[in-house]
Amino acid sequence: TDPATPTYGSSYDVSATGGASNNPVTFTSATPATCTIAAATVSFVGAGTCTIHADQAGDNTYAAAPTATKTLTVHPSAVTVTGPTKRYVYGAVPYTCTPSYDGLVNGDTAASLSVRGSCTLATSTLDTGQQAITCSGASDPNYTFIYVAGVATVVAAPLTITASDGSFGYGATPPAITFAYSG
Repeated sequence: TDPATPTYGSSYDVSATGGASNNPVTFTSATPATCTIAAATVSFVGAGTCTIHADQAGDNTYAAAPTATKTLTVHPSAVTVTGPTKRYVYGAVPYTCTPSYDGLVNGDTAASLSVRGSCTLATSTLDTGQQAITCSGASDPNYTFIYVAGVATVVAAPLTITASDGSFGYGATPPAITFAYSG
């Protein structure tokens, strides 16, 4: 039985019966960049076309069975690329946003991808409140990418107001009070 949807990173057990010689059926891959076979387990190691050959040797009475060929389309695996959750203070320069990846298979990491995605703030101005951090641009033939926005929370910058000090004598005119702002 074929797998419902062969997908990069998945596997299935292949089987075949028949042949008058009663010899075991052996399986080989004609496309090892897409699928490999160990015993009767087919592992999908790349997206694309997987071609499996089944052979059965003959014996003293029966000739070898003709090679049977099965071709499967191996689909890319889905990966979710999620923007980070960041906190900024108003007026700060936004720092680099690195996405996270969920669904990488076969020991792959973000560094394994043909092109890693990147994330940016949805707007160029950082007003207080929440803004989306959107991601895009990831590419690899073995994956399809689903993007989930992250959130940038921009909080008000602290503001310190310092009044000038001064002194004056009884009955004198008070000095002018000035204010200094920082933050």
